[in-house]
Amino acid sequence: MKKTIFITAIILAILSVAGYFVYQALTDSAGYPTSVAFDDSKLPWIYTIDEDDLLKGLDLSHHNTIVNYERLKDMDFIYHKATEGSTFTDPQFKSRMKRFSEIGIPCGAYHFFTTGSSGKAQFNHFKSVVSKDYPLIPVLDIEINRNNWSVSKLNGELAEWIRLCEKHYGVKPIIYSSSWFYVRYGLSQHGCMFWSGDVDTKPRVKCVIHQQTIKPVAGMAGKVDYDVALCLPYAKPESSR
Repeated sequence: MKKTIFITAIILAILSVAGYFVYQALTDSAGYPTSVAFDDSKLPWIYTIDEDDLLKGLDLSHHNTIVNYERLKDMDFIYHKATEGSTFTDPQFKSRMKRFSEIGIPCGAYHFFTTGSSGKAQFNHFKSVVSKDYPLIPVLDIEINRNNWSVSKLNGELAEWIRLCEKHYGVKPIIYSSSWFYVRYGLSQHGCMFWSGDVDTKPRVKCVIHQQTIKPVAGMAGKVDYDVALCLPYAKPESSR
């Protein structure tokens, strides 16, 4: 029995070390994801990495209240909602992004996709609000299909948003969704990195970022979305930032 336990412990230790080195291979010295990071088959499962080696971040919107920007410096990254659909702009987006940049927190913008207007119209709205100055890759949040679009219709409109994003910003967005929605609608076909919204549970799809839980965070009023990441998804290599 003791021999079996010992062998099991050795195997687990080897797997843990191997996972860490795979994680290191995904990023350069600045945390910029290399091309291999876009191939899900080569990503480690995020929960196999020691949490101390993961980056900590938040995703926010105008629904969240910031009480002390300085205390947010402990975060490795912050994403903030910029737009929703083809008309809504988050009223806190620009002022908060300015403050995040001033205190040195890498930040990025996300768009909440709706099934009420075309992918082109929604991207054009996002582009009108979000400049190319923010360091992190844009995020496309798709988690609800209120108008019951077909799988092909939904993916067609998402593909147009993604195509225009890559053309304008020079990079495909990260797709944020639940594992269930991601699999149900076949979102892997778009070749984007995945941000799992599986709160308080292990993601069923390999991801670069995981919304781990919702909890109180220093500098914020009340509970907020708390995320962990394998690496910082910079939109540009270090040499061009």
